[in-house]
Amino acid sequence: MAGRLQEQWAIAVNVSVEPRGAELPAGLGFDLHQLVRESAANAVRHGKASALSIIACVNNGQLRLDIEDDGCGFPFEGGCSAEDCKKSGVRPQSLASRVRRLSGTLSVGSGPHGARIAIAIPLGAQPARSAA
Repeated sequence: MAGRLQEQWAIAVNVSVEPRGAELPAGLGFDLHQLVRESAANAVRHGKASALSIIACVNNGQLRLDIEDDGCGFPFEGGCSAEDCKKSGVRPQSLASRVRRLSGTLSVGSGPHGARIAIAIPLGAQPARSAA
């Protein structure tokens, strides 16, 4: 996926998955792909980013996805939950909707050196497949 993002958006992409070979529910792959793809598109289109860092970590029955860019960020500094950002009119709408469908949470951080999207998704008792 990193190669496709680099080619499509002319952006440097660094991906880290911990632990290697982590088990994910079988149906989660498409949604994860879409979350990362949309985050990259937003970073380039709206934030004018030139680099993207994607960290996926599976721990205690939860997937944590942290996506950071080096763009201009959002029109605020600091962080906010999806609900707080929604109230202020700043929120990646389709990302938040997809995360909500997965019973997850989304938070947004912004500063002078870029934006950060933090997503947490409970993995539940669904059938698993290897992430590697």
